[in-house]
Amino acid sequence: MAWTRVSLLSFLFVCSVVAETKLSRQEYECGPSGWPVCVYTNVVITHADAHDAVFSYEKFLPDTVLFRNSSMKTVPVSLVRPLGRLGRLDLSDLQIERIDELADVDGVTINELLLTNNSIERFPSHVFHGIKKLRQLLVDGNNLANLPVGTFDRSSDLCILSLANNYLERIEDGIFKNSGQLYDINLASNKLTHVDLSLIPRLRYANVSFNQLTLLSVPAELRTLDASHNLIHTVTAVNGTSLVAANLRHNRLSDTAWLVRFAALTTLDLSFNDLEELPNDHFTSMHHLTQLLLQNNRLVRLELRQPVRSLRVLDVSHNRLVQVEESKEQFELLTELYLAHNAIVTLTIGSNNTLQNVTLAHNDWDCKSLRELLTDRLVQVAIGDTDRNCREERLSDAGHGLCCKQTTTLSRSIRSVDSEFDWGAYSRNLTYRANLREIERLEEENRKVNRTLQQHTEVHLDLLSSIDSHLNRFKLTKYGLVKPSVNLRTVFTHLANRDTNALQTSEAKRTEYKSIKSLVEKHQKDVPVLQNELNELNREWNVLKQKTADVKRELKRLRNNSAISHKP
Repeated sequence: MAWTRVSLLSFLFVCSVVAETKLSRQEYECGPSGWPVCVYTNVVITHADAHDAVFSYEKFLPDTVLFRNSSMKTVPVSLVRPLGRLGRLDLSDLQIERIDELADVDGVTINELLLTNNSIERFPSHVFHGIKKLRQLLVDGNNLANLPVGTFDRSSDLCILSLANNYLERIEDGIFKNSGQLYDINLASNKLTHVDLSLIPRLRYANVSFNQLTLLSVPAELRTLDASHNLIHTVTAVNGTSLVAANLRHNRLSDTAWLVRFAALTTLDLSFNDLEELPNDHFTSMHHLTQLLLQNNRLVRLELRQPVRSLRVLDVSHNRLVQVEESKEQFELLTELYLAHNAIVTLTIGSNNTLQNVTLAHNDWDCKSLRELLTDRLVQVAIGDTDRNCREERLSDAGHGLCCKQTTTLSRSIRSVDSEFDWGAYSRNLTYRANLREIERLEEENRKVNRTLQQHTEVHLDLLSSIDSHLNRFKLTKYGLVKPSVNLRTVFTHLANRDTNALQTSEAKRTEYKSIKSLVEKHQKDVPVLQNELNELNREWNVLKQKTADVKRELKRLRNNSAISHKP
């Protein structure tokens, strides 16, 4: 019975010690996902216990490692060192603050490393030097403020790099000098004032939107470029560039002379810039351009006398256009034409046009010209918008709901002066002068209203840009042809869901922590009692051992005496 009690208590004591040791060592094993994916769940690692974390790969060596419902303030070396070769390491959404430990890894092959949506503030300059064959690196949604020179000196195989949604202010010129395979880079939503893309010779896809760039240098092999929402006023490039699609909306471009070097363009977005004119010779070499977006500029005249025959979509809405007749031949080749919100008076389009969609509202149409246009030229075309609440001097065209003027402002003013003003009457002279003063007053009020409208427009555009920025940051779908509030509601819904998930995850971790703490406390209370009982049993065991030894000595003495007495 005593032996049974000793064995049982010893087992319980050893189990409690082993449990406490496992808690301190933090051993983690892959979940039941199976080869080649290893999924770790409920991992919690702080800066203090990073060196004690142990990751087990006893069952198999995975190709992909990822985490669920976990948190790591730093990346333990023991996570990757035993692997040797790994296809994909996903460390996203783990609240990581430092990755300094990765600098101690040497000779490990990782093809794809994901560090998105963490709290990383800096990279040691040699952090990736020990990782071989790194082809894709995603570090979106962190707190990086700079990239040390030398960070990618040994990343010669790097092909895809994404550093969006950080706080980067500069990308130094020599940082990618050894990354000869880099062809896709995403630097959107930072605070960049300098990055020279032309120093990345094989670059084909680049996103530098939502930054503070003023100068843009385009490399020869670049095909797709998003540089929207910057402060760009100058674009440079080498001859023979391969650029196919360029988004430069929301910048400060005031001329298009640089376009002559981009003959391969098919899609070009220059909306929300400072363009005042559009010289025809800047587009003569473009034989592949199909979409040209120029809305919300300062264009006064449109002179596409030599049409771009490949062009199918042209948007010049929200400008200051008055005269567009010289672009008649170009308009007839289009399928979509957007002319709304200008000051256009007349428009002539041939009956053999290919237009399918047109916007004409909010212009200064002459009624005769407009009726001829709608009746004879655009009968089968979908008019995309209408005017509302026409003023008294305007007439609403019954067919399409567009406002027009019976006569021009100049002819009406001349007729008014001829009929009402009497050069020989003093009273009429005073009335005329009073009318001039009233006109000046009204013009000043009009200027004030225009300034206020401009301010409100800028605020409105800033809010729209903010919505686009948040959609881009959280990788949400932007719905077209809807009110901005719909996309804003998408952002709010995403944030609410993220907060709800975070609260649920925190509550689950809190409950698990309480359970583990309760178990540890229970074991800790049992340990002293078990220790005392074990000590008491050990004392009894020592007494028994002593008595057994005494009995053995007595038996030995009796045997010796018996042997002596039997001698002859």
